[in-house]
Amino acid sequence: MAYAFIQEKEAVVGGGGIGQIDSGDTTSSCTAGGLLIAVIKFDFFATETITMSDVTGTNDTWTQCGGYISGSGKKLAMFRLENCASGTLNARATFVGGDVSQAAISVYEFSGLQTAGFDKTTGQYQFDPGTSADAVTSGATAALAGQPALVFGFTYKFAGTGIVPSSGTAYTSLNSVWTDAGRGEHKRVTATTAVAGTFTAGATSQEHLTFVATFLEEGGAVFTPRSTLLGVG
Repeated sequence: MAYAFIQEKEAVVGGGGIGQIDSGDTTSSCTAGGLLIAVIKFDFFATETITMSDVTGTNDTWTQCGGYISGSGKKLAMFRLENCASGTLNARATFVGGDVSQAAISVYEFSGLQTAGFDKTTGQYQFDPGTSADAVTSGATAALAGQPALVFGFTYKFAGTGIVPSSGTAYTSLNSVWTDAGRGEHKRVTATTAVAGTFTAGATSQEHLTFVATFLEEGGAVFTPRSTLLGVG
């Protein structure tokens, strides 16, 4: 059965002196066994570390997807919690090492993924990628370990005008978040070729931080290299 997008929740805290940010309670109770994704942005100072917890429920064991991506004093991070517990979620990101400013968080729930299905991730900063279709990009991942898979992309734009980016070719767009500064997207792929999160900027002179992460679908096939099958290497 193909994966499904369930719900999202966001929160924004302006100003400085921010030690933590909460998403607020999800509209619906999370379903046991699902995938939770959290994306956090902040203006950084000394801090390099975020810890994640669940204020309302018991979904406290989060893992970061890759490292931080940064540019022009901004940082973006992505976390995952696979095989989640049921119950209302209020995801909290705590900034370790010093307060930050201009923080935001968005959390997403998906169903139908493997309980340990995280596969690939990458991301990058771009200065003024222009307004051509799919010019805003995370860069390409390595080849996927299996298929079908969920490809989740997210971009945060800053500077320039307030026009929110639109989702990339073949992606399903999620709601704009963070006062029209961010957007998530997702698509299902049935091949193991490399993928990238792509978006189209609404104006020039914008800067973007963009992530992509892939998750293997429940019941999907895992690719085994021919060299492994032959006992080579």
